[in-house]
Amino acid sequence: MSSTASAGPGRGTACPVGRDRTALGLLGNRPETWGMETGQQVRRGGQVLALLVGGLLLLSSCSDSNDQDATSTGTQITHTVSVHGMGIVKVVPDVLDIVFAAEGNAATAKVALDQVGSASDAIVRLAKSNKVDSKDLQSSQIYLMPTYDYVDGTSKISGYTASITITVTLRDTDRASGLLDAAANAAGNALRLRGMTWKVDDPSKALEDARVAAMGDAKARATTLAKSGGIGLGKVLTINESSQSVAPPVWDNSGGKDESASPGIAVEAGTETITVNVDVVFELD
Repeated sequence: MSSTASAGPGRGTACPVGRDRTALGLLGNRPETWGMETGQQVRRGGQVLALLVGGLLLLSSCSDSNDQDATSTGTQITHTVSVHGMGIVKVVPDVLDIVFAAEGNAATAKVALDQVGSASDAIVRLAKSNKVDSKDLQSSQIYLMPTYDYVDGTSKISGYTASITITVTLRDTDRASGLLDAAANAAGNALRLRGMTWKVDDPSKALEDARVAAMGDAKARATTLAKSGGIGLGKVLTINESSQSVAPPVWDNSGGKDESASPGIAVEAGTETITVNVDVVFELD
């Protein structure tokens, strides 16, 4: 008896896709002729069973490979540590702002303003004689207000008060004590001393040193944490900085010749604290 046999597909390395990913697809999707002798049917059935098992193993291998590829291409987690660092630098201020005021009181507004003008001119001339440049002199806060007397519940203008503020920036701070003494003699009882403030003219070098100290502090903290955890410290990922300069102001709100400028006023600069704070994120190895 004659029989018709079908050839199976050739072996390839690619995984089957679409409808060919079935055991029948592996057989080439061709119908078989079953009109054969019993021995041939048994042999043919064994071949079909072997192909089915092989197809299932091939599909399982492709599935495992796809799962491994998905895992290997996933996002990797970066381990980090965040720390805060502080750098503090103390410097001696080299510039002094002295805030003078000239005040006048008179029965008329004009006379009050004349008094203020005379006293303020004296302060400006004195400052310039002490090597203060015009750019370091600033006039501000000028005002003129009436004063009142109250008699039997009725208010009546009794005079006028005028004032002007003059800020003197003194760069040769050794002249400060002498300038204060001379100001009272120059402006007389119209002089008022509103206050004094020390500052650093150019804080850039101090800020740079504070930044270096802050980063060193942050790295030391991060190294300690990483070492305690048994891991290594990697590169810096992010840095955020905030800076603060705190100067100790010197205030003297006394006024008048005998109170605000007593002979031999001691003027001390003290120190100014420059602080830099940083928040740093390090990668962990």
